[in-house]
Amino acid sequence: SRMSYVIGTQSGKYVNPVTGEGGSLNLIYIPTDEDLKDMVFTTEDNKAEFKNFIEGDKYLSNHRGEYSVRGAVVAPWLHRFNLKVAQDFIVNIAGRPTTLQIGADLLNVGNLINPEWGLAKQYSTENILKISNGTYSFTAPKEVYYKSVANTWQALLSARLFF
Repeated sequence: SRMSYVIGTQSGKYVNPVTGEGGSLNLIYIPTDEDLKDMVFTTEDNKAEFKNFIEGDKYLSNHRGEYSVRGAVVAPWLHRFNLKVAQDFIVNIAGRPTTLQIGADLLNVGNLINPEWGLAKQYSTENILKISNGTYSFTAPKEVYYKSVANTWQALLSARLFF
């Protein structure tokens, strides 16, 4: 899936001083080192964290001095494997041969084998930079597991009659 890094003000009713637009979330401007010198952060360590995050992110580091494109960041790749097993039985019903198929569909088999496999991740936040009264605050997004039944293995048992 795709996401966008955004910047937000503390309240959506204020104009965003970075873009001059209203609203609480706007696509982030990726500052150069020169731009960072003029930006006031809550702490110098927070500013350094933001700079390190930009340098460590493939998209952000290649687009410094530009506004981020919507949906430019790609979430981590996910591998899932499904397995279907079916057995046909020929039975006579009303004097005619009829096929009875018994089957099992296993979804996300990797998670059945190892609970660490086949788990979808998402980012904890897209709003990595906030501004309030001219002071910036950076919060690095974290990869977290998507909390859903779809993130676990599942089994579907079936019986089908072909006549």
